[in-house]
Amino acid sequence: MIGAPRLSGPDIRDLNLMKLVKPGSWVKKGEIVAQIDAQQARDHVDDVDSTVQQAESDIKKRIAEQAIELETLRQRLRAAKAEVDKSQLDSRTAQIRTPIDIELLKLEVEEAEAQYKQLQADMPNTLARQKAELRVLELTRDRHARHRDRHASDIVKLTIRAPLDGLLVMQTTFTAGEMRQIQEGDQMRPGQPFARIVDTSSMQLDAVVNQVEAEMLRMGQKATIEFDAFPGLRLPGTVDALGAMAVSSWRQNYYIRNIPVRIRIQGEDQRVIPDLSASADILIAREENALLIPLSAVTERNGKTLVRVRGRNGFEPREVQLGIRSNTHAAVLSGLEAGQEVLLGSL
Repeated sequence: MIGAPRLSGPDIRDLNLMKLVKPGSWVKKGEIVAQIDAQQARDHVDDVDSTVQQAESDIKKRIAEQAIELETLRQRLRAAKAEVDKSQLDSRTAQIRTPIDIELLKLEVEEAEAQYKQLQADMPNTLARQKAELRVLELTRDRHARHRDRHASDIVKLTIRAPLDGLLVMQTTFTAGEMRQIQEGDQMRPGQPFARIVDTSSMQLDAVVNQVEAEMLRMGQKATIEFDAFPGLRLPGTVDALGAMAVSSWRQNYYIRNIPVRIRIQGEDQRVIPDLSASADILIAREENALLIPLSAVTERNGKTLVRVRGRNGFEPREVQLGIRSNTHAAVLSGLEAGQEVLLGSL
């Protein structure tokens, strides 16, 4: 099954089918089978790409600003160190200074050292803050880049390729009050299936069987499939799956229930294409060289199976043992021989 892709991009409700392989064509794996208009997705990717480029520029700009800020801090640190060295040299002249000048020199030394230590402590904090700022900008850029790449993948999704070799079969849709095949120019919803690629070398028949007969069916039973379009065509098959629940058709009464059956077609014919109407005869049991009698000649009485057989004095009742049976005939295991005549009708 091939469907319209579900996109990660902008809220696109309708997808325009711009290109479509002709229905009924044979396609190869990887071949382009449909093309959806990608202009809106491309425009969105271009917009997001511009945002990514702006985020890159913001990172470069902030790196330059941080370099200036860091160099300014280092310059202040060098100036503070020079001020500490100067105040320490001035304090060595305390012997020729007055007591008040000596105290003032001590205060200058303490103030210069305190300012220098404060600038030294600010350096690691400044580096950590700058690193965090850059990381925030990088995360913002990466988020926009993932946004762009996610939507760029939408453009690839809008080119739909065949997943396998097979026959392209279009789905039908209800448009303008009628059912018709999907075609070029139609608008589709994301996720809406519009075609199937069928491997004609491995096909199956989806059928139903009456609930009364369902108990006779088993997995692996042989079947013969006939097609309404080709009266002389018969292909072998096997029962591949049996439904677990009875269903009813909307055309039938609710109490008429059927069991879904899937039969795998083992034969191959170029005339067989999807959606043909067909029927199948399933082989329930088989017995070679069986002696058959019509079921209308058989009567059940007191737990015995009886038939009327022609004898010297007319038709006489005789007990028989029956084997497998169909809707019209039964196989006789014992009690009768080939060539004997039986009477049709009840005893």
